[in-house]
Amino acid sequence: MTFTLVVNKVKAINAISLDSAPFTDDMVHESARHALEQRKKYAHWLDSDDELIVANAMLIIIGRALNMLKSQIEAQGTAFEETGGFNERLTAVRIEAREKNREPSAPARLRRGQTWFSVFRASLVSSNVMIF
Repeated sequence: MTFTLVVNKVKAINAISLDSAPFTDDMVHESARHALEQRKKYAHWLDSDDELIVANAMLIIIGRALNMLKSQIEAQGTAFEETGGFNERLTAVRIEAREKNREPSAPARLRRGQTWFSVFRASLVSSNVMIF
């Protein structure tokens, strides 16, 4: 096989564009089905009798997969910088909920003879929370 022929096959493989995945409720089934559909696009090279063509096609597909993973990791890094991690977002939501539910008349200091537990218990009783 001549170099020109190999280069033309590589160009043909690289020119194949993948379809976006139409995931629904059953992501496992849909992703497997999608992968099989996309494999059909490369079948001409992957099912070849020439091992060199199969190997080159596999290397090209692996390279494309690595590029997609690299792009996904970069996008996740950017999203993390902008919105924070999962725990940070959970903490922000929890703090916001606390702020919304906080009573404005909560004492800033304890009165003489008062404990924080008694203040907490009184706030639970006024919120109709059962205390055992």
